[in-house]
Amino acid sequence: MRKFFLRRRNIKISEENIAEYHRRTEEMQKKRHSYLKQRLETLNDGIIAIIITIMVLEVPLPNGQNIASYYNFLGSLSVFLVSFFVVANFWYEL
Repeated sequence: MRKFFLRRRNIKISEENIAEYHRRTEEMQKKRHSYLKQRLETLNDGIIAIIITIMVLEVPLPNGQNIASYYNFLGSLSVFLVSFFVVANFWYEL
């Protein structure tokens, strides 16, 4: 068993301790990677929720005075539904 000495302190470090240090370092890097992935997924969910909210706010409500306003509403609603499914598909694929 080789012994390593630190310059400022006279601490003896064995090869087993170095291997343990490398193993712990790798575990910490894996945890950081998983935390980063979770944060990016959360950010992605938030952005898509904002996009869908903005899309639904653009749908005009019918004023109820004539039939043309209901046709415009149904047209806007159909555009919203198609856009919603496109955005939902992007979200599901990520």
